[in-house]
Amino acid sequence: MSRIFTLCVFFSLALSLNGQITRDVTTFPVIGDILRESTDSVPNLFILTPSAAPQSWDFSNLDVNSSRVYDINAASSGSAAATFPTADLIYPVFGGQGYLRDDGSTMEALGFYGDPLGILGSNVTVEFDNTWTMLYEPMTYGTTHSDSVSFYIELAGSDVDPDLPISVNLDSARMQYDAFIVDTVDAYGTMLTPTGTFPVLRVKRTEYRFTTAEVKAPFFGWINANTFFDELGADTLVTMIWVDDVSKLSITEVDLRDNGSTRHARFMVDATVIPTLQAQGA
Repeated sequence: MSRIFTLCVFFSLALSLNGQITRDVTTFPVIGDILRESTDSVPNLFILTPSAAPQSWDFSNLDVNSSRVYDINAASSGSAAATFPTADLIYPVFGGQGYLRDDGSTMEALGFYGDPLGILGSNVTVEFDNTWTMLYEPMTYGTTHSDSVSFYIELAGSDVDPDLPISVNLDSARMQYDAFIVDTVDAYGTMLTPTGTFPVLRVKRTEYRFTTAEVKAPFFGWINANTFFDELGADTLVTMIWVDDVSKLSITEVDLRDNGSTRHARFMVDATVIPTLQAQGA
């Protein structure tokens, strides 16, 4: 009975909150922000609704399988601050410390300090060949935005995790990453999550990427490492993202498998959900 009542309240709110919103510069992170995010690793969601508006999405059944807290700090405090002297703040990029520059109506990533694609087993400093516009405004229903990002890195063998599935000692390694990313705001409406009810825009993000890596071993020379990692090679990644016009993080992000089923869901939470986690440098 309580579940039915909750749904009735939700859809009643949806009718009153389904006006179109615009996301602007006030949603960009600033130094001192604390952003909280939880992940449901096995979400059971039906999200492939048509590109239309207004809509309602009930994701209140998301579970907290893991959580992170990001403390938005000045770029000068980061592990790779010397490499990015024009950056303003640190923000999550590739799972590590992303160095962002605030250009007023956009925030551009210059690079990051972390483990590219999570396969090296160690953190390195990566400079992008071109700046990547991660955040932009205004965003409203019908907005389309595209950008590209690429980088090339060379590593000593000592910078590569010895437990990688390559059974030889490495002299060195190199990686090339290229991606073209298209955002399309294809719907708006109201979303219910474990945190609350939000008027939202839905963004379909499609990332066309190609990554190649090679490792160099004594006597063998350069070896193509693409066969050892699913993350390498050509791939098309689709993420559905819901944002509102107030929050600094996405309300919900859902990664899709090739068949359209949901793989992971990340959703914004507040201090009442994960109050005891210590903030981490983004």
